[in-house]
Amino acid sequence: MARMIPSVISEEDAIKSPAEATVFEWLRNMSWGNATVLHSLPLKDHIRNSFGEIDFVVICEKGILCLEIKGGGVERKDGLWGFTGRRGTTWKNQGPYAQVQGNMKSLKTYLD
Repeated sequence: MARMIPSVISEEDAIKSPAEATVFEWLRNMSWGNATVLHSLPLKDHIRNSFGEIDFVVICEKGILCLEIKGGGVERKDGLWGFTGRRGTTWKNQGPYAQVQGNMKSLKTYLD
C-alpha cells in the first residue's frame, strides 16, 4: 500500500471532488513498492500563475508522477476545454494536460 500524505482525504475535499476521493482510495491501495502519494499539493511559486495545486504527486523508485483529476464530463470543442460538474459546464482555454504540465514544471523548478 502507498503511504498517503495526508493519511486520509478530508470530508470537505471528498464532497468538493468525489473523483479525487475515488482516486485517493485507488492510490492508497496500490501495491507497487514504497510509493508515497501527496494529495492536493499547493504550489506558491507557479511558473505561470500566482498559485497552483497538484491533485496528486506519486513518488516512487521509478520517478515522480503528477496527476490532474477531472470528474464529471470532459470535452474539447473549438479549441476550448469543457468540464461538466454539479454546477454545469465551465469552458476554459487550458486543458488538463497543460494544467498538469505547468504544475509539474513548477514543482521541478522548486525542487531544482
